Amino acid sequence: MRLLHTTAAAAASTALLLAHQTTAAGFSATNTLSVYWGQNSYGQNSGALAQQGLASYCQNAAIDVINMAFVVKINSGKGGQPEINLANSGVNCTIFNNTNLWDCGPIGADIKTCQKTYNKTILMSIGGAAYTEAGFSSANNATAAANLMWNMFGPVNSSSPALRPFHDAVVDGFDLDPEQKSNYFRAFGLQLRALMNANTSKPWYLTTAPQCPYPDPNIDPMLNDPRGGVPFDAVYIQFYNNPSCDLSSFNASLPTTSSQPNCNLATWNAWAQKNSANKNVKLFVGAPAAPGAANTGYLTAAQLQKVIAYGKGFSNFGGVMVWDASQAYANQPWLGNVKTDLNGAAAKKQKRRRRRGEGAFWRRRGEEVEEVEEEEWMDGLDGWMGWMDGWIGRGSEQERERRMKTRGAKEKCNGGGQTAVVREPTQELPLVTTL
Repeated sequence: MRLLHTTAAAAASTALLLAHQTTAAGFSATNTLSVYWGQNSYGQNSGALAQQGLASYCQNAAIDVINMAFVVKINSGKGGQPEINLANSGVNCTIFNNTNLWDCGPIGADIKTCQKTYNKTILMSIGGAAYTEAGFSSANNATAAANLMWNMFGPVNSSSPALRPFHDAVVDGFDLDPEQKSNYFRAFGLQLRALMNANTSKPWYLTTAPQCPYPDPNIDPMLNDPRGGVPFDAVYIQFYNNPSCDLSSFNASLPTTSSQPNCNLATWNAWAQKNSANKNVKLFVGAPAAPGAANTGYLTAAQLQKVIAYGKGFSNFGGVMVWDASQAYANQPWLGNVKTDLNGAAAKKQKRRRRRGEGAFWRRRGEEVEEVEEEEWMDGLDGWMGWMDGWIGRGSEQERERRMKTRGAKEKCNGGGQTAVVREPTQELPLVTTL
């Protein structure tokens, strides 16, 4: 029996690996985990808890999307060049002459490794709390800036004079995160979308990260302009640093099917259905990965599990966004537990099939793929392994309950951390009136 278990486990692992190697993450699923990387917000400059290289996080099967944070200057950098800030990650980088722009082939190599080896979606995030340019002076300047970002981080254009910080590495899209009044960001986002639509070499993604109060005055011009908003693929709603609506306001005593009086995911889903330029936009619950990652809004993985269950009830729910990688790795096993909970719906569906006696998934994969959406059977790793556990006799309900209790106890022991270095403001800013 031990030999049979080994063979079956190997077959399952091989199938999972092949599926992972042939399908990139993207934003089509409802169990996507998107993590910000680059700011080392845990604050350690050396040792195991310091921010590691990009590729090291891509090895983590729990992570689907990584947002590289941030481009902090577009127009006002030294020598007229943009500037990026990735905290301690520039140790092996140089600077382009007469600029402050990183020349960083090693990060470019990591981007390609993440995409080709681990099939992660890699986005370049523009903005953050350190972005102070206040947008652009005109729509034409915003369009030109979008063209510049595309030539710097998008497909290699040999005729463009744009400097490429990551050499020939090509990101999968952009995340727009202005944390202050920023003029003409709508024109900026629309041009990026147009460039993506015109290039069919691969899927491209455009996201944004509003704070949870609706409307967010800094992001709203991109979402609700009467002339039409920017068609985003995903919206990372920052449910932290805003006690009136963040995760600290979530009432866990209510059934997951009940409305929440303060945590306003329902409001955002109504926007997605009625006003979004892309009615299929995915909404992400943005969560701090540790107590020190935000002023308010941190929940343990056990507490966040009920928020995820609540979110699954909304048509446009896409998953969880995490700030940030360094905080998550200092608060293990929070990240893995969150991914397990995101996968829970797929796992339960597979469990129901087992109870109906529909046979072994590994022997009937072709039929199952026709029944289950690709994202569910491929990304539902927890469901797969739960089936394997049950098959070898370890997956009883009693054993599963014991493991869940153990995981919850571990969560209570986690914590600590330092204040994030550059991220979200804690107060609302005036509504942008110039687009």
